[in-house]
Amino acid sequence: MIKLSEENPVMAGSSAHTVLRLFYENGPASQMEIARKLRITKAASNQHFSRLIEENYITESAVQPNPRGRPSQVWQIDSARNFFLGLTVEDGALGAVLTDFSENVLIRANRHLHDRADQTALLKLLDDLLKTILNKISKLGGRLLQCFAAIPGMIDQEGLITNCPNFHALDGLNLDQLLAERYSIPVFSDACSNAYIAAECRNISQDSTIMILNWSDGIGLSVICNGVPLQWPAVNVKRFRGLWDFSHIRIVKEGRLCHCGKRGCLEAYYGGNALVELNPELHVSSAEELANAVINDAAGARRVVSEAAAALAEQLYWVIELFGIDTVIFSGTLASAFEYYHRAFCDRLKSFYTDEEFAVFSIRQGDPSPENIQLGAALVAKNFFFYPQRLRNSRGIWNKTGKLNPLSK
Repeated sequence: MIKLSEENPVMAGSSAHTVLRLFYENGPASQMEIARKLRITKAASNQHFSRLIEENYITESAVQPNPRGRPSQVWQIDSARNFFLGLTVEDGALGAVLTDFSENVLIRANRHLHDRADQTALLKLLDDLLKTILNKISKLGGRLLQCFAAIPGMIDQEGLITNCPNFHALDGLNLDQLLAERYSIPVFSDACSNAYIAAECRNISQDSTIMILNWSDGIGLSVICNGVPLQWPAVNVKRFRGLWDFSHIRIVKEGRLCHCGKRGCLEAYYGGNALVELNPELHVSSAEELANAVINDAAGARRVVSEAAAALAEQLYWVIELFGIDTVIFSGTLASAFEYYHRAFCDRLKSFYTDEEFAVFSIRQGDPSPENIQLGAALVAKNFFFYPQRLRNSRGIWNKTGKLNPLSK
């Protein structure tokens, strides 16, 4: 197999990889068309094409007629033999989806973890899950080009998971290294917000400025402007940069203990787990059960979640105003109950605007189904395969010490 780079065992950074990326960006093309884009002769491109054909990265597409000479062979990426894997860890479950280059789903697999702090059990389930996926790849006679692992927590620049407030079994793991060593899988791990962005924004105009609110066990926030997530390069400081850690902004000094280890976080009062813990009269034990209780209007659950939604609108106003948000998408576990708290959120947000100003907003329910988020993770894997530096530059917090929970004090 062609070596692309240290982190991606195919061909990143090589000329063959550049040719493959041109096929990805432009679709089927003849060798001469690719050579022109590279500003080299067709003969000079022979070695790149030979390698790509031999390794089954590209395959024949059609023959292009040429009235003035010999017809040209048109080539395209071999979608049937090159795959991407999305891994998700959400709501107590491991999920995976394998897709081809055309985003066709080849296999889905899910495993439930009963104790979210049991790392031994997690690794056993992960082993079973990946063996299922790798067996499918073997049967299809293909290769896995890239995997993206969506992490619901804090991760440093080297890929060490430092703190997953609602899934502590992941703490201390480096899935990039672990899966490469055990299964020879090229993996890049980063915040799960990347998967949500890819999943939720596929069919939205790039002219929009979008906020995705992932309301599940905790609260995740992403802002996307003109199709580009607002992310900041990670630097050698002990603080997170950017909006993805918005839910751990302190709103009460010396307040309620958050699952992240800090006190007074927004998530400690309005995250799904917090609402469960603060309202024992609802008789629910998880964000999923809370969402179902809202839908069924059990024990006043709609009132509790509607009040929380109104409070979130007030906390989010400055972000919406500062970045010129025009579209708010509710995703995550509690999005399934969106219709029951939608009015409360809108009414509180509207209190900051005139009727004319508020009319420009689109506030809607997303598709937070595991299937959609897993597909989003696979789309991130494909994007990372071709443009690794874009994601790598903004991953995580600097953490050379290797200590866990860097923000817990």
